Amino acid sequence: MLHAHEGIVLLMNSPERFLELFDENADELFRHSLMRLGSRVRAEEITRRTFENVWAMVAAGASASLDDCFRMLDELILNEYKERIPTKNSPLPQPELRYGFIRTAQ
Repeated sequence: MLHAHEGIVLLMNSPERFLELFDENADELFRHSLMRLGSRVRAEEITRRTFENVWAMVAAGASASLDDCFRMLDELILNEYKERIPTKNSPLPQPELRYGFIRTAQ
C-alpha cells in the first residue's frame, strides 16, 4: 500500500493504473474521511466523489498521485464542513408539526 507522503505518480491516463490505485488505497482514503466526518454514509460519498474526480483528471490526460487523491479528499471534506456552518443570513430551521409533535426540520 502506498502512503500519501510518497508522492509517486500512479496514474498516467491508464484505466489499469487507476484500478490499481483504487484497489490498494480506497480503504485508506475511506478511513481518513470517516475519521474526519464521523459519518459512514458521508465518508463513502466523499471517497466515491474523490475517485470520480481522479478518474476525470486521468481521462483528461493528466497524471495523478496518491497525494492528489488525499488533497482532493481533504478539499471535499472541507467543503462538507463549510456547508454545515450557518451564515449570518441563513434562515433558522423552522419547526415542523408531525403526528402532534413538533420536530425541528433538518
